[in-house]
Amino acid sequence: MESEESSRISTALASRAGPDASAACIAEASSAIWRDIDAALRPIIGALSVAALFKRSLHLTLAAHPCLAEAQGPIQRSLDVTQLAGVLARQPDAGAVSTALLLAFDQLLASLIGPALTGRLLGPVWENSSGHSLPQDTSS
Repeated sequence: MESEESSRISTALASRAGPDASAACIAEASSAIWRDIDAALRPIIGALSVAALFKRSLHLTLAAHPCLAEAQGPIQRSLDVTQLAGVLARQPDAGAVSTALLLAFDQLLASLIGPALTGRLLGPVWENSSGHSLPQDTSS
């Protein structure tokens, strides 16, 4: 049975990628979601922390989706999903792989800061099905 968060994430990805999306469209939509996640979290936890959480999520998802090994690399100073997009674009099950990785990230963040705060921070990302970038907080 699919969890509520998994359903929200897969719906967000499908909405951004479009109906009958190719792996390349899914990779592009996934990259846009990761950029929105970075925009939402970077002002709060910093670029390096977002990149580290992404790297840990890759590691946690590897057992179920070994193709993600190609996206592994050293932790960058900021989030770079270029390798991930390349991997996803070649996967026949790109939607499932991307959803699993995004769900792992969501669950990892929730384990650190709690589900309520995770929902407040990432909820707008999952609800932004238009594919437009989320506004960044420039007040700091």
